[in-house]
Amino acid sequence: CLEIEERIDFVSDLGEDMIGRIFHTEIPPELLGEMLHTFLAFRQTTRDISSIVHTLKAVTNSRRFSLSVQFLSSFDRSAGSQLIEKLLNSLLDRQQDLAELGVTEYLIHSIAEKLNITTTYTENGPICN
Repeated sequence: CLEIEERIDFVSDLGEDMIGRIFHTEIPPELLGEMLHTFLAFRQTTRDISSIVHTLKAVTNSRRFSLSVQFLSSFDRSAGSQLIEKLLNSLLDRQQDLAELGVTEYLIHSIAEKLNITTTYTENGPICN
């Protein structure tokens, strides 16, 4: 079994295009949930953040993605909300570096929307549910 860092590195090495081809038709809800939990433990590096956002972008474009989201457990939905919140917070101190890698607040919000996650901004930062 791969450690979390190794899983993220593996997905990063595959790249967004390959992930998109693998999950072109669908992503099983169990695998989506596993991805959300794994990604939640990402390292605060621009490489990890970029890799996770681009992987989620590719996966959310699968044809039956909304059906998979409907079958996520509340535990997996919570992990998704925490992940989006963590990704949005990671933009605060490295927005320019991430933008150069194609990671923007808009992209993270569009992924959140496909995961049926809403974001509210408070004085303490974003809160997702």
